[in-house]
Amino acid sequence: MDPDSRSYKLFKDLITSLVFKSFFGKTKGLLNEELHDFLPPDRINPLYIHTDESSDNPDASILMDKLNSKEQAETISALLHDSSKLQSEPEVIKEIFLEVVLKRATRSVEHVNRILMFYLAVFQGLYHQQPES
Repeated sequence: MDPDSRSYKLFKDLITSLVFKSFFGKTKGLLNEELHDFLPPDRINPLYIHTDESSDNPDASILMDKLNSKEQAETISALLHDSSKLQSEPEVIKEIFLEVVLKRATRSVEHVNRILMFYLAVFQGLYHQQPES
């Protein structure tokens, strides 16, 4: 993934957020309550553009519904490559799919790993497409 891409930055922000939340909770639990005012704000959130509550993106809604119903990777992959079902351009579809997946995985690093592995074939198809011979 290109370090300058929005997808890379979004994923990095999520991992940073999860690591921060993990250490924040542990640190807060170890400190006396009188010292809690010295802790930084407990929220660092990635910036979601396509799946934000104020965004009314129909493609994001479709993909979120599919992930919420735990559709298999093959079904999701077919949907992402069917231009008659989604309205956005392919590059935007990549971002939307990543946002939807990462929003579903915001509880912990384990959730991120589990959902990324579940949809690994989809990501490989989107981000590492083989050139046509």
